[in-house]
Amino acid sequence: FLASLLASEGGSTAVAATTRLADSEARQTRVAVAVTFSDQGESIGLVELLFHDPVSDDGRRGVERLLAITSDLFGTYFQQERLRRLGTATDRWRQFELLVGRVHASLNLDETASQLVNDGRVFVECDRVSLMVYRAGRLQTVAVSGVDSFERRSQLVRNMEALGEVVARSKRWLRYQGDTHELPPQVQEVVCDYADVSHAQTIDVVPLVASSLLDVDGVALEPEDPSPVGVLLFERFDSPPDGQTEQRISQLTNLGSIAVRNAIDYSTLPFLSFSKATRLATQAGWLRAKRVWWITLFSLLTVTTIGMIPVRFSVGARGLLQPCVRRDVFAPMDVEVMEVACDHDALVKKDDVLLRLRSRQLELDLQRVKGESQTTRKRLLAVTSARVQEDSDPADQYRGRFAAEEQELREVLASLKKQLALLRDQRDRLVVRSPIEGRVLTWAPTELLADRPVARGQLLISLADTGGDWELEVQVPDREIGWIKEAKLGEQPLEVRFALAAGGEQIFKGKVHSIAGRTEIDQDGEAVVTVRVSVNDSRAASFRSGETVFADVDCGRRSIAFVVFHRVIDSAWRWLTL
Repeated sequence: FLASLLASEGGSTAVAATTRLADSEARQTRVAVAVTFSDQGESIGLVELLFHDPVSDDGRRGVERLLAITSDLFGTYFQQERLRRLGTATDRWRQFELLVGRVHASLNLDETASQLVNDGRVFVECDRVSLMVYRAGRLQTVAVSGVDSFERRSQLVRNMEALGEVVARSKRWLRYQGDTHELPPQVQEVVCDYADVSHAQTIDVVPLVASSLLDVDGVALEPEDPSPVGVLLFERFDSPPDGQTEQRISQLTNLGSIAVRNAIDYSTLPFLSFSKATRLATQAGWLRAKRVWWITLFSLLTVTTIGMIPVRFSVGARGLLQPCVRRDVFAPMDVEVMEVACDHDALVKKDDVLLRLRSRQLELDLQRVKGESQTTRKRLLAVTSARVQEDSDPADQYRGRFAAEEQELREVLASLKKQLALLRDQRDRLVVRSPIEGRVLTWAPTELLADRPVARGQLLISLADTGGDWELEVQVPDREIGWIKEAKLGEQPLEVRFALAAGGEQIFKGKVHSIAGRTEIDQDGEAVVTVRVSVNDSRAASFRSGETVFADVDCGRRSIAFVVFHRVIDSAWRWLTL
């Protein structure tokens, strides 16, 4: 009542009131003296003084003057406090105005994100601010305050993105201050994991909802609630947040939502690079508006043309040129080369002598078997004579005793004859003869083999019929063999054009004969598939066996765009489908 009475009088007069209070012991009279204080003519407070004992009129007037001076001091203090708050608010709004200008200064997502987190950290007065946005359907960290780059595979960043995913799905402001009992169970685990790594005392995670504003409780102020475009994460390591932190976070989040959405929309515009180049050229005065339109029209026509006009599509690879008829001669056993009867590039006929070999062990085995054969034959003759004499004497009681020994010796002699025949066959094979009519391909065979021991199975001489048909072995990369198989589905064999690596302007042609059924690894470690190409060309006399060629396998006709960008198209298709 006293406060309302003073307010009605404007606070310029001190009013005293006497109030009777009843207690358990006695009646006691109290005197109350009150004075209001104001700011710019508006009462904002009351100073009241109570006396238990009666006060004289002079004392009461003195108290009123004291209270009047006190009320003036209070009014001055609150006026200065209001001016200080207004100054602080003005500075804060100026800072926010500068922040708005810097964040919206660029539509580049990386620049916008860097400006938002670095200037936002100063505006909110926290220790670290991080921004995560959605890219390819996954929340990714794009900027962290105070650092130019960061390791995306680090445990901190992975836990940060996991926490951001949870908050983005909930679309609610999440605050962590060391206690997770009030959080849902599915949120508690990710919050604790991130807090263990970051060591932050206070964590605020706010979703960026582009078309609606968030209040300090994280609730959308507008009815519509679209999917967030990203998440802002605020961290404090030492000092707790003050009373204005939530308001500043809300302001920064609303600002960042719009800025990030604009940057994302701008960066995903089609033909953005071309539009930038055209704008820069126009601003620099290089082109006029009509020229820009003509260039744009010409570019569209060019893109349409290369996408529709078909041209020859071929798969390029390297290969080796080989005669169809070729043979390799190997050592039949461990021998010594006694004579080399041929030279490099020499023409030989079938069964011509190429090499003469010698095996000392074979000679010893021949002599041993011959000796054993002669000894066995003499023993057999003696046993036969003894058996004849035994048969002529009918009184001999041991008749027939030599028959078994004679049979045994005959079997031993037959076995020695077979051994001798095998050894003579091996001796005949020591004279190496040409299996075909052709040309010697081995380089300097005399220097390579003369008077040298060779092991069984070692390559001695290579021969080829260079006057006959030739074939090409093309090593096609495994990633491109599919185009050849797809084009080979028709009945006509695929045409192959090739040129010699040694040079020259001549182009030769062939037909795909067969495709290997397995993938191999070449000497460079690349997966390749062998494609055999038959070559029927009158100029084959100029070929050299084993010569490297560059071949193109004709795979039909495709558009210019496909021929130029088929590898990019194939990689993009696999990335989209797998």
